[in-house]
Amino acid sequence: MPRIRGLSSWGCGWRSNLPKELQPELELARRVGLPELAVSERLNALAQAGLAQRDLERNAAVATPAGRGLVGLLEALGGALGERMSRGLPELLDS
Repeated sequence: MPRIRGLSSWGCGWRSNLPKELQPELELARRVGLPELAVSERLNALAQAGLAQRDLERNAAVATPAGRGLVGLLEALGGALGERMSRGLPELLDS
């Protein structure tokens, strides 16, 4: 029976390695494949929620401790959901 992996092992592992130093918005835009303006708007929303900090002079941003904590929590939930799915899948397929 194939095993379903947790979400963090489906190519989402970059979230657990959020850098603690400023990241240029242009680099972030390139990495996520969005225009720089779209990334800037998303960073503004994250900053308003206290999950990111922006440096407007350097046009860069970084996740706050709260942002890193939220990402860690979401990854843990995703991993637990993946494990639970992998345990329950054989029961679903047998019925």
